[in-house]
Amino acid sequence: MASSRRNRPERTVHVKNTALTSSATVLDQFGLPLWLYIPWRCILWFKRHWFLFALVATFLFLGRWWFLAILIFAPLCLVLYMKAMNPSRRLTAVLRASWLLLRIRRRWRWACEKAFLDDGGKAPHLLGGIRHRPPIIHNDRGTSLEFLIRLQRVGLTVTQIEENRDYLVGSLGARKARVIRVDPSTARVIFEFGHRQPSNPIAAGTPTDHILPRVELDEGVWLELETSILVVGESGMGKSNLTWFVLNELNRLRIPRRLYVCDPKKVELAELIDSPDIECYADDITDMDYCIDRFYNDMMDTFYRMKAKKLRRAPIGPEWPLHILIVDELLLCDQARKGVDSNLAKVLTAGRAAGFFVIADSQLGQVDALSRIRDLFPQRICMRVTSGDLVNAVLGPKSDERGAKCTEITEKGVGYIFTEFAGSFARFQLPFMVDVEAIAAGQYWEQVSTTKPRRRPTTRKKTSQTTKGQKGAA
Repeated sequence: MASSRRNRPERTVHVKNTALTSSATVLDQFGLPLWLYIPWRCILWFKRHWFLFALVATFLFLGRWWFLAILIFAPLCLVLYMKAMNPSRRLTAVLRASWLLLRIRRRWRWACEKAFLDDGGKAPHLLGGIRHRPPIIHNDRGTSLEFLIRLQRVGLTVTQIEENRDYLVGSLGARKARVIRVDPSTARVIFEFGHRQPSNPIAAGTPTDHILPRVELDEGVWLELETSILVVGESGMGKSNLTWFVLNELNRLRIPRRLYVCDPKKVELAELIDSPDIECYADDITDMDYCIDRFYNDMMDTFYRMKAKKLRRAPIGPEWPLHILIVDELLLCDQARKGVDSNLAKVLTAGRAAGFFVIADSQLGQVDALSRIRDLFPQRICMRVTSGDLVNAVLGPKSDERGAKCTEITEKGVGYIFTEFAGSFARFQLPFMVDVEAIAAGQYWEQVSTTKPRRRPTTRKKTSQTTKGQKGAA
């Protein structure tokens, strides 16, 4: 045993004053004397934390006017730092992102405590700010920031962030967040700030560069109108009713739109023929591909207009209306069966920036062929189906085990939705849209309850009856 220990090679090689970096090759081959090692480490530290070095140098230069450095030079250096790391963004976006960065850093420890992500007062490392690379700005307004979060310090995993994401978003004052897993203890988190859209965002008739509004399918269940939607379910379970519900919500929000409709059954969306917003209506299988091609050509024309005006995103308004392609029985058209090599796939991939998105319906008999084009739909809805395999074919692998109980649905208008942004499933139930003719004409239809509320007897009446009873007894 002793001889085997003596013959075992050493795992650690000790070289004096060679802590130049963490690389073992440099440690073993490059030795530095102490008088050279200390200045070299200082140079590396100043290179990594040059923002702090600039602040210290400014304080020393101004002397007694140090408060000017706090009020002027510190914010200026932060803005320049953010601009250097995000050179493609406008100055207004960088200014807004710098303010949000300070706001997040100030609330981070308290937000982690509310979201149960701390460990005895220790919060996870938020890599983004002064000590590390600034966050990445994801939009032209500077309201969407991406951070890198490491959880080794608190002993948690990315799963805890996904489960408690709503608490973290609410504490930071954000609108929503997206968690992207890097490894079990590291995640990229994109926080999006900004107020919710008003009920009438385009009443003034001027275009706005805002995120498209969300449609509330049920309490706390939202449908984003930025990306395309796939709806799958049995016949008569409410797929077309969901389309009418979305159009009705657009009427309520008064968002200008252009409709391209493929209705091969000639009855589901027939009221849209006389709609003032209709651009193309195909009620025959042979005309469906023509309608899709026209939708694609209009999208390319919109991109040309955006390029001429140097717009990265079409501002939704009267001059830039929202374009919606509604396809009933998706797989009856040839382009859907081709998969990603079609104009329909190009619209699903690039239509978001121009305000073009698709609402596609499909029945159960065609679910086995959806795997070619399913992943191009960021938002997928599944209504009643007969087996868990069909649920997985629509929503993804193991969806039935993860909470999408589509086989247990018994009512019409009930379904489960999966969005890549939320990364989870949610159940909703829609009301039945009765007056579809009014919805097609651009009017908002509101369901009115026919049940009369019960009146509770007032305390005064009870008191008077009690008094009468006491008088009679007397």
